[in-house]
Amino acid sequence: MILRITHHIYAMKTTNYTERHLNTNLAKIKNFVSNYFPHNYGVMVTGSILTEYFNEESDIDIIILSNIYRNIFIESYYFKEIKMQAIVLPLYDLESVINRDRNLGGGVYINQLHSGKILFDPMGALLNLKKKAEVLYSKGPRSLTRFQFNQGRARITTRLEDLKGSDDVSENIFTILDLYPRIVDLFFQEHKSWAFQGKSASREMKQLDVSFYNDMVESICSLAKSGDKSKAVSLVSKFLSMLGGEVHFYSTREYKEVNDSNIMVVFIGDNGNIFLKQQCEEVEKLMMNSLLSKYSDVKAVGYYNPDARVYRSGLYIICFCDNRKINEELLPLLEMFHLNLYHTKYSEIAKNFYYPYNINPLETFGDTEIQCVLIELLSKIKVGDTQKDINSYSFGILQQFKKLPFFDSNPSLWSKFWSCAYDLFEKSGNYEYLPEEVFRSYSVRAKERCIYKASNWQFYDRIQVCNIEEDLTGLMAYAENFNRFAPILDLNVSKDDNLRNIFLFYLYLVEAIVNVLNVEDKLFLAYLMTKEESDEC
Repeated sequence: MILRITHHIYAMKTTNYTERHLNTNLAKIKNFVSNYFPHNYGVMVTGSILTEYFNEESDIDIIILSNIYRNIFIESYYFKEIKMQAIVLPLYDLESVINRDRNLGGGVYINQLHSGKILFDPMGALLNLKKKAEVLYSKGPRSLTRFQFNQGRARITTRLEDLKGSDDVSENIFTILDLYPRIVDLFFQEHKSWAFQGKSASREMKQLDVSFYNDMVESICSLAKSGDKSKAVSLVSKFLSMLGGEVHFYSTREYKEVNDSNIMVVFIGDNGNIFLKQQCEEVEKLMMNSLLSKYSDVKAVGYYNPDARVYRSGLYIICFCDNRKINEELLPLLEMFHLNLYHTKYSEIAKNFYYPYNINPLETFGDTEIQCVLIELLSKIKVGDTQKDINSYSFGILQQFKKLPFFDSNPSLWSKFWSCAYDLFEKSGNYEYLPEEVFRSYSVRAKERCIYKASNWQFYDRIQVCNIEEDLTGLMAYAENFNRFAPILDLNVSKDDNLRNIFLFYLYLVEAIVNVLNVEDKLFLAYLMTKEESDEC
């Protein structure tokens, strides 16, 4: 794709200094993106270049939409005597990027998107994303849970005790270096403001509470110049009093004490370790058999997310039932199950065991209603997963997509859909870190392996396919209402936005199915679906 940047594509209210900064650096930005990210799907500038604070020492923040890289990452380049900072967002997961950003309370990407200026956006993906970011930014971050709030107070109280108990100036300086960032984070949360750091935090705090800002700066200067810690102690004590007082005894475990919805998630991280991945699967079966099988009204499925893109790599056990039952019955039993793991060969797994966890990969589909429907479907598929040949079993399930009204009324979409699915699976995993020329070479070899394997592959008659055609058809209503800002790669699918949204919904659904089955050879399955002779298998 040839990059075409015109800074006047979208009319925006800009100040003279913004236009001046952009006009001065536009050619360099264009050359940089053309050299390093030629296959981008959108470009936006953000950060200090759009403010009066931009100077010759400032870097230029550039948001890049990419279909090659599947995870979020930031890279810095020194290009034509300017530091360019590229913030790369995955094209497929744009919706998840900002939703998770809001769920975690940071708002880093939401802030950048809401204040950014679009330079190149042929599909309108950045414009749609910017509109949503602006709405989310105006609403502010989600409120802290009681656990998170008290956890923050407890940690600040501990540092206050350290400060009071030491007369060593050097120690107190290091205590403040650890303490004040915690205060800054909680300060913004209490003011319903997005998190800020560094010089941005200074500017925002001054706007929100100039008196507190001045006291904080003065307390640091006083300690550094004369070793006087009294102003720092007074500031921290006053801040804790505003929050309800000091908290001297509290648990800082990484999971919540209380589940807050009808969906409970248990997350077991594998840290990319194959051995731990195998243990995760064993622990999942233990948990399902010894705990969840006792409750007929609990719908649950184990979902293995292999790619550390937006969601952490590891096993997600997603349960749906009445929230009261979760808190009064399941959580106590789950805690005993967890503690018992420390006395078994799964002690390493127990260290990476989090519950109730705030995030799950199914949330990208929408609210708890659709997540519950998906849990039922995925658990039904997983129960049938008893065969040795997982590719044969998965193939039989995925073939049922062809009978959906969506594909039945649009036969030409079948090949396009699976080509898009092939791209999705090809660009997952660790390949995003490869240079583009190496990735292209990998892609060619991967396709050759698929062709060779398909020529020798046979569908085994003994496989009992899990019949989900009716379930898939029932999801049509959800698919029609699916509205996400992540565009699909095949721009020729349809000019009808509704049709494109349905296409994307089923694309996510296919990914969910192969993930819940823990299919290793996703590329092969996607390739197989595009072959005309597949029907004869």
